[in-house]
Amino acid sequence: MNSICFIVGERGINKLIEDEIKMSKPKILLVHALKAEMTKIHNDSFRFETLICGVGKVNSSLNLLQYLYDYEPDLVINIGTSGSVKHKVGSIHWCNEFVDRDMEIVKEFGAPHRLNFSSEISDIEWLNVPSRTAVCNTGDQFLTDVDIQADVFDMEGFALALACKKYGVPMFSVKYVTDIIGQNSIAAWEVKLEEARNGLTKYMEDLFNTMKS
Repeated sequence: MNSICFIVGERGINKLIEDEIKMSKPKILLVHALKAEMTKIHNDSFRFETLICGVGKVNSSLNLLQYLYDYEPDLVINIGTSGSVKHKVGSIHWCNEFVDRDMEIVKEFGAPHRLNFSSEISDIEWLNVPSRTAVCNTGDQFLTDVDIQADVFDMEGFALALACKKYGVPMFSVKYVTDIIGQNSIAAWEVKLEEARNGLTKYMEDLFNTMKS
């Protein structure tokens, strides 16, 4: 009877050690607007969790705010698709800076419209930040024409960034260009979704394989 108790106790101790090691790993939240954009990353040095935040600024910000309040991740990475006027289809861009194109119109009234995470991201010692980062421009409309400049255009980035700023959580976005604004349509974006998901998965796997927490 005593030997059985000892075995159970040893298993319990091992479980506690495993749990402690797991909890010491950085918790990284991967945020996607749509399930169709979802990537799966495998790396034993980190704890990955996934949130499907929904399309648009309101849905994405509310869902992320609730998650940040409940679970307190160490880092948020928004992974998804975007349009561009400067970069080719199939290119992938790391974004530290976010602009709200809807609020930029009324910036004279003090509306927050630009957020930058360069300082917060540079403080993460194990994160390999590329030498060139991009600007993500966010608004609630799917653009088919644009007369403003940015590297990539999406519908959630700024809203997610604002939520992260509120809770003091560092964030960056990784965006795959699926369409050239003014040349392609929503149909072109839909055709590129699987290709985008595969490209983003490889990019993220390669990124985390070069890092150790």
